[in-house]
Amino acid sequence: MPSKIHPLLKRKENIFAPPKVKGERILVTGSNGSIGSKVCVELTKLGATVKGFDVNEGYDVTDLQTCMELISEFKPTMVVHLAAEKYATSAEADPYKVVNLNAHGTHYLCSTAKKFGVKKLIGATTCKSIEPETVYGSSKLISDRIVLNHGYTVGRFFNVIESAGNVFEIWGEHLKKKQPLDVTTCRRYFISVDEAVSFIIHLLDEKPGRYAPFPGEPVQMVDMAERFAPGYPIRVHPPRRGDRLAEPLIGKHEKYVVKDHLMIIDNPHDHLARKDEAGMLPDRGDKQSKKAKQA
Repeated sequence: MPSKIHPLLKRKENIFAPPKVKGERILVTGSNGSIGSKVCVELTKLGATVKGFDVNEGYDVTDLQTCMELISEFKPTMVVHLAAEKYATSAEADPYKVVNLNAHGTHYLCSTAKKFGVKKLIGATTCKSIEPETVYGSSKLISDRIVLNHGYTVGRFFNVIESAGNVFEIWGEHLKKKQPLDVTTCRRYFISVDEAVSFIIHLLDEKPGRYAPFPGEPVQMVDMAERFAPGYPIRVHPPRRGDRLAEPLIGKHEKYVVKDHLMIIDNPHDHLARKDEAGMLPDRGDKQSKKAKQA
């Protein structure tokens, strides 16, 4: 993935060094998504044996038995966990669905990975998990802690320009219909899909912890709309439920250093699980957990 000046970012893309994964067996959840599909392609190019895990292919990360069967059969050495409910506004209307996938699903996957000796797992997260004010952000904060508690790695995304369902797709539809672009009065950090993909797979070479790609300066959405369609009419709206006026780069309790555009983040609230807790399967008192423990 060559580095270039991105027309919407107005800056050079930060493409991270590829990981050394030749010969590794890598399971990718959310593999049919805009980022997951590209992750699978890049890892395959690097010589890894890749297995996609996506609900559209009949795999459900919220089903513990499915997680155990897939990992025991494929025997991955590494996992890239991208499967998630990711829309902040719709999450407010259906909190259980979001928590089930982002929290319970992550717990099942991490516990199963630990049980079967997966040496590295990268859990993708979002800047909305920083001091969250929404169901979605809170569910991703829980997911982050689960990943870290199992001794694995969290990779924090900012807003990915070319990801599925992003605002630019919506604006594109507005242009086709010759409608003004709907814009909220928000400020956001942005990265490209190539940055997101190179970042998340690069973390397979990093030690366990919390990381993010340095996104540059935040952009007002009104200014981004002008970059997208110069001179085109816009309609400015107040933030929707689930929107923040400005997304933070870092949490108030976090500290970070930047090395080659990689933010290495330290949060005193993060901790690794004790050795006697690592690898334990979650027990919510449901039939899934009991059957899996008996297997």
